[in-house]
Amino acid sequence: MAAFLDKFKFGRKPPTGAGAKKAPAKKAASKAPLSGAGVAAPAGDRDTGIATSVLRHPHVTEKAARMSGQRQYVFVVPLKATKLQVRDAVNKLYGVRPIRVNMLRVKGKHVRFGQTSGVQKDWKKAVVTLAPGAALSIYEGV
Repeated sequence: MAAFLDKFKFGRKPPTGAGAKKAPAKKAASKAPLSGAGVAAPAGDRDTGIATSVLRHPHVTEKAARMSGQRQYVFVVPLKATKLQVRDAVNKLYGVRPIRVNMLRVKGKHVRFGQTSGVQKDWKKAVVTLAPGAALSIYEGV
């Protein structure tokens, strides 16, 4: 029993002898950077994690499709999203820097399910205006 309890004594030095194993030495962190500095990656290879959480999806309606003729594109965004976040997300996802971003908060409508009344969720949309000559192919076939 005493030999069993000896394993739990604190302050005991590990054995140093022929049977002792050495810990592997830590290697110096001399790895090359993951992405090349100054090299722009194609749109499909970029890290778009945050950008896709800011731009949830395009708001596909007839009115939004007509607005694309004036270089304006409508996206559904989170309620806490800012104009700067939307601008950076469009730049990261589509490779086009918007010249203007307008935000609108849409209040949820009051609805009824039989006798039970409820409210749809509030949501926010961003109207992104691009520079002349720039275009996105979001509303193809609408």
